[in-house]
Amino acid sequence: MINAFREHKNRFELLVRSFVVLSLFLFAYKLYRLFFIHSKLTDYLFSENLLHYEGGYLRRSLLGNLFTALPEAYWKLAVVSFYSLLMAAVLVYVVKNCRNIYALLIFFCTPFGIRMVMFDFGSIYRKEFIFYLVIIFMIMLYRKYRDHTVNMTVAVILSVLMIMIHESFIFLAMPVIAWILYVNQAGIKRVAAYALLSGIAFLLLSKMPSATQLQLLDQFFTARHIDWSRTREFMIMSKSETLKMATAHFVNGSIIFYLIFFIPIIGYLFYAGMVTRDMLILLGVQLFFCLIISVIAIDYGRWMSFLLMSFFICLFSYHNLKDFKERIRSSKKEKAAYVVLLTFMLSMYLPHYIKNYDLPKNIVEYSFWEKISYSVSEVVKENQ
Repeated sequence: MINAFREHKNRFELLVRSFVVLSLFLFAYKLYRLFFIHSKLTDYLFSENLLHYEGGYLRRSLLGNLFTALPEAYWKLAVVSFYSLLMAAVLVYVVKNCRNIYALLIFFCTPFGIRMVMFDFGSIYRKEFIFYLVIIFMIMLYRKYRDHTVNMTVAVILSVLMIMIHESFIFLAMPVIAWILYVNQAGIKRVAAYALLSGIAFLLLSKMPSATQLQLLDQFFTARHIDWSRTREFMIMSKSETLKMATAHFVNGSIIFYLIFFIPIIGYLFYAGMVTRDMLILLGVQLFFCLIISVIAIDYGRWMSFLLMSFFICLFSYHNLKDFKERIRSSKKEKAAYVVLLTFMLSMYLPHYIKNYDLPKNIVEYSFWEKISYSVSEVVKENQ
């Protein structure tokens, strides 16, 4: 009887491991293909990575100065290579630090991360991926050095640089780094000082572009036949315009789509006993800042997805997942709950935002299964 149970347990774990290996293979294959079609990628996200300081300092343009310093023929390849290395580094860290195969599969099923790169080539240009690496770096720094003042100084310097890359850092990664300082007992005064200094940097470095800067950038992109109209639109959108748009989305119910995805995942983590007191504090801090950025910017899917990804990274780094693993191994009920969660996560995909809320249509349109179908047809077309 015991041997039969162990055999059943091993079959289930083998299935989970196979899915993880398949995910890793698909991710590697997508990155491989990305290098051969990088010249065909859309200009919108690519153009944001070419924003630079011609005409004076411009928010979210630090990376653009590095990319445009290279010969023009290599710009797209440089951007693709940079973000591919970022994603690979995040993946290596997570796989190395999370020996729990069940938790690892949940991580792979999270929308804004490995899974998004598999099905949306343009998404790899997202600057939020850099924030994951900064969070990982701060975790590694505290594991090696216990000097709180030095670590906080490094955190402030990194945060200033990240705000210069994209100002959403202040709402997404800054709260997580503050939590890392907190759980490593840096002291509440240092945590408050870090948050205050980062906030000041945000206020100083997030100004709107001037008319002269916009004119110079218009000339820059026009001369190279790069469409930067969407990037331009978001660069000049006023806070009142963004607030009006966000309010309209709240009123028509679009935010419900994201809550339907988010709440069951967090609920399962509570059910599985993976949310400790410290993790609960992190979740509360993240939700608070996520609410703020959701009011002033409309990409709800990106914010919630970043919340989940960074939450999982901290979970793997600071929480013992052995009990979670044993629960699934020893109970058919736990296996069933786990399978239900994965099926749910793979049946939905978080778009950046939805203008018109239609749950059945959006579930189909953004599901993992639909993305798989689309990817297969895409490969067939390219090889005809």
